[in-house]
Amino acid sequence: MENQKFYTPVSELMTTEITRVQVDASLAEAARAMYEKRLSCLLIDSGKETVGILTERDLTRALSVMLDTGEHGTVEEIMTSPLITIPAQSDYNVAIKLLKQSRCRRLVVTRPDDTVCGLITRSDLLSAQRQVLEKQVQQRTAELQRTNDRLAALSVTDPMLGIGNRRAMDQALDQAFSQMRRYSRPYSIALMDIDHFKSFNDHYGHQIGDEALMAVAASVKEHIRNTDSIFRYGGEEFLILLPETSLKGALVAADHVREVVEKLRIVHEKSPKDVVTTSLGVSTVSIGDIDQNKAISRADEALYVAKEKGRNAVATIDDDFDRIEVAQK
Repeated sequence: MENQKFYTPVSELMTTEITRVQVDASLAEAARAMYEKRLSCLLIDSGKETVGILTERDLTRALSVMLDTGEHGTVEEIMTSPLITIPAQSDYNVAIKLLKQSRCRRLVVTRPDDTVCGLITRSDLLSAQRQVLEKQVQQRTAELQRTNDRLAALSVTDPMLGIGNRRAMDQALDQAFSQMRRYSRPYSIALMDIDHFKSFNDHYGHQIGDEALMAVAASVKEHIRNTDSIFRYGGEEFLILLPETSLKGALVAADHVREVVEKLRIVHEKSPKDVVTTSLGVSTVSIGDIDQNKAISRADEALYVAKEKGRNAVATIDDDFDRIEVAQK
């Protein structure tokens, strides 16, 4: 992404507090006007036309000479003329460049009809330049943060399926297990495998196989709760994390996922069901588990049982791998 170009017109930076004196005014009159208005410069007019500028430095030098010599002069004799002007809609960068070229401290700002509408000083422009640099730093910092966020998201996302990868899964499981141990909050997991996927790939090709994987992942992601998460466990196998869910609730959720995939009606001529189906093994993490791996092992064993029982099924087993419950359609 290209850095944003900041355009700041001179009209936004200039001062419009201008005091004018006539070209035939005495130095004393000019000094009085400058002092009363606390200004550092005056514009010099000849009739309706602005013909010059008189700065505090110019006036001080002239008054010093006047005191030494006793000679009285007018502002016309010491003013700077012709004026160095810049259009009000010019970018501040143009003004900075003009100041450097003319080696002056102020520019006279003009309207499109060339009448004077303001003054802009070197300090005004430096202040604007500093603000723009701060905006650029903020912009680049924000861009860097967005890039870092994208990289962080990519590091935990399966690039093809758009769901969490193994790294994201490990992080989520670690967090869920830690919360379970601390707050005794139950959670369940379901391992899901696409039935007869090797024969699907062999028959239709890997590109169609990838499309089937993407369709399954997207559909499951859409139909699970917002608090649930789906991750690619490997190949055509997925893990679904179900926070705050008992075994009974997890079995219901897993069977809903099984139905969702079957209803996609992805043609699979090499399957007994003639469409893509899934098998799921469900396990609940218990407070007695030393770590989360035991629950994953139970879910993996239950998944194996679901496949042995004919696939397109949901199965679970107890902690001792004895009791088996299978819901098959």
